[in-house]
Amino acid sequence: MAVTAEQAQANLEHKREQAGVKPSTPSISANNNIKEEMSTVLERVLTSPPAPADIPDDPARERRMRARQERRENPEPVLADIGVGRRHIHCSFETYQGKEKIISACKAFVETPVDMVLTGAPGTGKTHLAVAILRELVRESKIRRDTHARFVPVPELLAEIRASYRDNGPDERDIMNRYSGLPYLVLDDLGAEKTTEWSITTLYLIIDRRYRDERPTIVTTNLTLDQIAVTLSERISSRLASGKVITLQGPDYRVKR
Repeated sequence: MAVTAEQAQANLEHKREQAGVKPSTPSISANNNIKEEMSTVLERVLTSPPAPADIPDDPARERRMRARQERRENPEPVLADIGVGRRHIHCSFETYQGKEKIISACKAFVETPVDMVLTGAPGTGKTHLAVAILRELVRESKIRRDTHARFVPVPELLAEIRASYRDNGPDERDIMNRYSGLPYLVLDDLGAEKTTEWSITTLYLIIDRRYRDERPTIVTTNLTLDQIAVTLSERISSRLASGKVITLQGPDYRVKR
């Protein structure tokens, strides 16, 4: 059973009485001295500045914070690493000359990624918007390196896969798995490639696998979905139609410049 402080003090006084020891009574002056000392200590505690928090340095965390700030201020190095060329590397929503409604729809991708098709005539800003989306993903640290995303023209992608058929070339399955497994992928200029049964099957395998794994793909193309169904396949058109389709209209800005 626990003994309270009052009970312990009473037991001590009782033992002192039995032993004939008189309890000592502090003098008034001693009490005053004790009070003065306690008052001095209390004043020191209240007036002293608080001690700095003893938080150990975390160099790794500081490096991550610096890298994040660098990406926000200067996303171009990451954009270059993921395949964006010099002509488009500075594309942003601020420099896009188009409707605000289209810009808002593309900005929504950053927070809620979905499959997206940017379709329209040549020079209407499809690639510009795709790169602007990538820029914001880099600035938000959702893309930090080339293992997180890839920007690739479709003819270039198919040429890379064809190169795997040469002796000592990369394994085709490794290339397909890499493009299928990226968190973000931009397939630029779909429909510019030479259409063959092999190219259609290859594109379908990548698009379908990303569709099944819910990995967002952005496609830019001069073709409508109906034209994609005829030129490529209805299966590819169907997969792309399940996401957000944005049709761009207007003059060819390349010719206008």
